[in-house]
Amino acid sequence: MLIALNDQNKHVLAHEEGKENKVHYLCPVCKGSVCLKKGEIKLPHFAHLQSEKCQVFSEGETEEHLIGKRVLYNWFIQQGIPCQLEAHIPSLKQRPDLVIWLSSDQPCAIEFQCSPLSIKRLKERTKGYNNAGYTVYWILGNAFFPKKSFTASQRAFFYLSSRFRLSIVLFRYAKKRTPLFGSYYGRRTS
Repeated sequence: MLIALNDQNKHVLAHEEGKENKVHYLCPVCKGSVCLKKGEIKLPHFAHLQSEKCQVFSEGETEEHLIGKRVLYNWFIQQGIPCQLEAHIPSLKQRPDLVIWLSSDQPCAIEFQCSPLSIKRLKERTKGYNNAGYTVYWILGNAFFPKKSFTASQRAFFYLSSRFRLSIVLFRYAKKRTPLFGSYYGRRTS
């Protein structure tokens, strides 16, 4: 996760925290202890201590996922779009990667998906967001860029985009290169 609560109960971003800080960090959802991981290999992030169990935050995010969330967050902020990183939606027991507000009364859940997701889970998450009043934007990572033919997972995203209020954007991340936004596959809004 890229955010945590500090000693003053304020949200902090992992990349803005000093490695030498002797601050006790908490998970913003379960309030369990987390530690700052800020090394030479992976992007700075917070991780639950092994004894902590959190029902919302998952561990083991890939470098692509961590960097993608941060790039997207920074881009929305630079565009002047209100944005919250890793916002917890208690009624859904879900935490989209980002929540943005394109208008004051319309929240949008942004999910940056880097790994395969079952069709059942994709439907559940999309319906949950829609029922809670969120428009959903699925941003698909490197694994979803078409090769010779579409995989079942890719086809599921495209099929569901025509049936639910969701949009799909492809986002290609490559080390030592500027990330690219790819094709946009429209959405149905009714």
